[in-house]
Amino acid sequence: MARLKLKIGNNELEIESSVEEINKQLDRLESLYLMLLNGDLNEINKDSTKEEFPSEEDIEPLNKPKPDKLTIDDVLEVDFSQWIKKLKIKTDDVVLFLIAAFYTQKRKQDCVFTEHEVITLLEQNGVEFKNLRKIMQKNEKTGWMTEVLRERGISKYQLSESTEKSAVELITNLFNW
Repeated sequence: MARLKLKIGNNELEIESSVEEINKQLDRLESLYLMLLNGDLNEINKDSTKEEFPSEEDIEPLNKPKPDKLTIDDVLEVDFSQWIKKLKIKTDDVVLFLIAAFYTQKRKQDCVFTEHEVITLLEQNGVEFKNLRKIMQKNEKTGWMTEVLRERGISKYQLSESTEKSAVELITNLFNW
């Protein structure tokens, strides 16, 4: 009787069998090792009394290529609260406002946003600004956003093309990291 034990972090795999049987299964150990690394022990531990290795069908998902990176269209389907969690890294208020404006603009048919819509989105996600007027002025002065329409005293804005490209790059990188 032989015993083989693999331990990675809190995950552990122990196999007890004959030396011959363990040697026959060595080609599958690499897949089992990957399962341990990925924390995917659910399949292995379904029946802890089972003495055989998982079948090839059980291991097959590990051999599949990783899914393609998320596109901006995929990320736009994600709730903004998840964006905020990803943006918890030091992001200044100007950039955070622009990202919220991007999210708002892209989710609307007319592709414009109001200051109120962006502020409401941020407040719903626990973000408040101390000097909003200064942030709005900086974004307009630098050309990162432009007032495109004024109706009944309410300004509607649109992000510049370069701001949109920067936002796409930042957000897709954060979600694919």
